[in-house]
Amino acid sequence: DTPGKHLEKIEDLSPNMIVQGYVKNVTSKGCFIMLSRKLDAKVLLSNLSDGYVESPEKEFPIGKLVAGRVLSVEPLSKRVEVTLKTSDSRTASQSEINNLSNLHVGDIVIGQIKRVESYGLFITIENTNLVGLCHVSELSEDHVDNIETIYRAGEKVKVKILKVDKEKRRISLGMKSSYFKNDADNLQMSSEEESDEAIEEVGSYNRSSLLENSSVAVQDMDMESEDGGSLVLAQIESRASVPPLEVNLDDEQPDMDNGISQNQGHTDEAKTIDEKNNRHAKKKEKEEREQEIRAAEERLLEKDAPRTPDEFERLVRSSPNSSFVWIKYMAFMLSMADVEKARSIAERALQTINIREENEKLNIWVAYFNLENEYGNPPEEAVVKVFQRALQYCDPKKVHLALLGLYERTEQNKLADELLYKMIKKFKHSCKVIIELLSFHFTSILSIFGHANFVSPGTFRSG
Repeated sequence: DTPGKHLEKIEDLSPNMIVQGYVKNVTSKGCFIMLSRKLDAKVLLSNLSDGYVESPEKEFPIGKLVAGRVLSVEPLSKRVEVTLKTSDSRTASQSEINNLSNLHVGDIVIGQIKRVESYGLFITIENTNLVGLCHVSELSEDHVDNIETIYRAGEKVKVKILKVDKEKRRISLGMKSSYFKNDADNLQMSSEEESDEAIEEVGSYNRSSLLENSSVAVQDMDMESEDGGSLVLAQIESRASVPPLEVNLDDEQPDMDNGISQNQGHTDEAKTIDEKNNRHAKKKEKEEREQEIRAAEERLLEKDAPRTPDEFERLVRSSPNSSFVWIKYMAFMLSMADVEKARSIAERALQTINIREENEKLNIWVAYFNLENEYGNPPEEAVVKVFQRALQYCDPKKVHLALLGLYERTEQNKLADELLYKMIKKFKHSCKVIIELLSFHFTSILSIFGHANFVSPGTFRSG
């Protein structure tokens, strides 16, 4: 059953409540649904469906009406999490426990890749609803550089269960060829032993029949020939009693173990380096993407700059998460001498921009600082009030640095000095804050001695 109640505030929501919404945005990690004009909720990839979701973009297109159950509500941060699964969580958890009891360390099972990450593969075990992790170090004896190019979601793979943690409900899997090679060797050895036993039985039968049919000839043979024949038979039987490849396997096993342990050490080191490189590459890629978007918006405004409030309203509706557009709208209202309207636009921007767009929200707060510093009454108190609000929603260190930049630009040295000493106490382990303090005092000393042009604060920071 889906509710007919219209949701306006986050206080109207509660855990386990059934809600409806339209898909607003879809990513590889899940989707966001719009519960009302003012309320959004996130749905993780693991909560999109009871089964495997191969392509979230195809199965959950933008605009699709969905119904789900509220998992958590955070009124302060205005975050809501919803699940679209239809099965009961308690029943699912009990079935997972029952399935876990059927899994044992060393079992070879078939699974389907559910998700590919840089650190490993999440694999759904066949005929169960259990998902295990095969770490990147357990994929192969050799180092794997890029998992995404080798494996794809939906592929079926053979894995070995390395560890089962029933308390945390975690399963560790392995796909190294050595795990399956031992089983193949055992199978080959057993088959060879069976064939050897059969050959030995046939040989003993032939020897006994031969001795029975030629007993007279054996009695006439010399003692020396009897001793020689018994010696040959003893040698043959002693060779047949030795299992095939037994000695070679025992001799080679220590070297193999040493090789695996060495490869494991190299894999761990390479994995740490790769993770760091991936983080830096993703951060750089995100910054470049933001710069491209900002440049495109600037070019758009230059070509067809809005000239009326209605045109700005259409623009902010088309780009609700762009701080550049909102700040341009504020500047337009200030050019019309409407300070209160500019303040209301800043408040709208803070409510409209998605909570995950931290940098865009921070840009609006900085613009709000400049607005109150110019038109506040009195400016100092107005800026402090906005500053205290910004601390509740953004990274405190970034907000402090933004206010410090305002004081430095407007040459409010006394306020900048007071703020710097507060920052030193609050962020005493931050190199950036210490450099800002040294730069500020260095610039002050140069200005006292009349050599302010000798070096700029930016030059000092870069040095």
